[in-house]
Formats: sequence, C-alpha cells, structure tokens
Amino acid sequence: MIHTKKELVKAIKKVAKRFKFKNPYFQYMDLREYQRIISTDRFEGGKAKFLSYDIKYADAIGFLHSVEEIFINEVYNFIPEKDNPTIIDCGSNIGLSILYFKSKFPKAKIIGFEPDSNIFDLLTANINASGFSDVNIHNAAVWIENTELNFFSEGSLAGSTTINYIENNDRKYLVQAVDLKDYLRANDVDFLKIDIEGAENKLMPDIEQLISKIPFIFLEYHGMYNEPQQLGEILDLLKRAGFRYIIQPAIGGVRYPFHDNEKKGFENQLNIFCKRQ
Repeated sequence: MIHTKKELVKAIKKVAKRFKFKNPYFQYMDLREYQRIISTDRFEGGKAKFLSYDIKYADAIGFLHSVEEIFINEVYNFIPEKDNPTIIDCGSNIGLSILYFKSKFPKAKIIGFEPDSNIFDLLTANINASGFSDVNIHNAAVWIENTELNFFSEGSLAGSTTINYIENNDRKYLVQAVDLKDYLRANDVDFLKIDIEGAENKLMPDIEQLISKIPFIFLEYHGMYNEPQQLGEILDLLKRAGFRYIIQPAIGGVRYPFHDNEKKGFENQLNIFCKRQ
C-alpha cells in the first residue's frame, strides 16, 4: 500500500525502470536519425532513413507529425474485405500514407492526389524510389468539377485551396482540380481518405450519392472561422449514406473555446472515421 508522495515517486520509478519506456519513433528510425531530424529548422527540406526507405521531406516537423499520425497512431488502419483493396488518397502529401497502405496491403491499388507542385515532386521521388506497383499519383486537387483553383502553398502539410495559413504569403498559384466523382464512378473503392484542408466542406455534399458502397472513409474535417459551420450537415449526409462514425480531435484545438480567440487557421480540426453499416 502506498501512503506517501515519496513512496509514490519510488513506485513510478520502479515501473518505468522495469518497462523501459521507449520513444515510439524508434520503431521506424534509429536515435541518431531522429535527433538529426528534430534539430532541423522549420521548413528546411531533407531526407530521412525511414524503415528501409530514403524519404524526402519538405519540413521536419511536418514529417514527424505524419509519422506519428500515420504509423504510430495508425489513423488509417482498416480491415479490407479483400487483399487487394482499391484506395483513393486525397491529400497524399509526400507519400507516407501511401507507404503505410502498401506496407499493410502490398497488392493494394492506390490513386493519390496532391496539388502542391513542390510537395508533389517529393511525392513522386518517394514513390519512384519505393518500387511500388499499382500506385497512380496526380498533381491535382480533388474537387466538384474539372477546373483550376487558387492554391495557397504553406510548404508542409497545410497547403489549401480554401485558406491562407501564412500572413503575407505570396505563394499563391493556380492548380489543376479534378472532379472526384469521375474516379468514384470508375473504381470499386474500398477506402476513401479525404484530408484536403477545408475543401471537404464543398466536396462531401457533391459526392454524397456515390459513397454509399464504400466500406470505409477517413475524413479530416476543418471548420473555418467566419464561415458557416458544416459539421452537422456532413455528419447527416454520412448517416444518410449508411455510415456510423467516430470522431476524434486531429489536433489540440482551441484552448479556451468561450473566449474571443485570434481567428486564424481552423476552429475545428477533427478526424472522422466512417464505417458502412
């Protein structure tokens, strides 16, 4: 029985020593590589020895965040009905999501979309170096029609057609946008991943009639300041399409929701895990 603070501290140290808690990143890279990466300046590109691959990245913080989310927390972990699932990956970034899917399902067919031209160059290099087959990547945004859209390049994970994260950001240019409905009609999709920095608010209502046969959808919802909140509408359409969902925070969020907060970025950033009933 523990009676004092001193006894409690002693017990905690004993447990820690017994189980030898380890940094979860060390499953994927060694200590020296991890220390080198975290010492890199923000938005300084580089290369990481990750698993058996040499991965090129645009930003060390963004790279480590993606490793945590995708490989450590496994937010895309699903159990397909077949060993060669078809996966549509909207917002592929540098390709860690594709690497994860292929490590789980080597026979998977993957269609990826990444609108940021600089990030897409890294994605292309990483996919080509991996030697994966049945991976088709497109330098385009997914949208409600085939067109061009203004795009704000943030340089890491947050490039967007809907919001400019960086004050005085002059990295704005036109990108190709493709109608996602064409790809949903042309493929028997097993897993749909949508992480497109706010554009899902217009995209989801547009594809509602085409998602009812998809077994799994991962959606990162972004609620934007000074814009109508659409989380309720999106959850309703998911329910109509036959999904049950679980919602988890994608990031820390607003610390004091009842205060007048500085209105930058997103007021809500949520992971929505959707499974067809």
